[in-house]
Amino acid sequence: MKLAATCLFVYAGVYLAGCGRVSRARIERAAARAAERRAASVMARDLIRDNASRTVQLGAERRVYKYTSESKALVFERKGLPSGTHFAASAGPGRPLSGKTAEQRFGLDYRPNRRLSITLPAGTQVKTNKVIGCSPGYGEIRTEKWLPPAAVGSDLALKPGRR
Repeated sequence: MKLAATCLFVYAGVYLAGCGRVSRARIERAAARAAERRAASVMARDLIRDNASRTVQLGAERRVYKYTSESKALVFERKGLPSGTHFAASAGPGRPLSGKTAEQRFGLDYRPNRRLSITLPAGTQVKTNKVIGCSPGYGEIRTEKWLPPAAVGSDLALKPGRR
């Protein structure tokens, strides 16, 4: 009888204490940490690959696109683009991508709301690669030197896209 009562109290204590249950906030924090680790891993792989890539000079002027936030777009238009900046290698005909599509396609860690049209002058040193950590098959261009504000062309607001 005493053993049965003890077992009942232990079982009730474990059950009522919520042992084994995980709160929603804890799950969200764990998922956020995992996403941060994945993003850091992708960025590290991208940096290693970019540093190992061959630098080429553009033979002719080339138009590329930079998907960015509104605040960074203003900085780029005022101060130019720093070396090591990544651009979308090309854009097909038709409407521009939505913010959500650009985020997924190019592996961005933020949702862009602006697309800058950038003209890379002939002779600009660039590295071309495929984008890592996103939709397969899309290219990126990385500049090796600072670009002046005059390289920034049009600034287009993007639709946010659906979640």
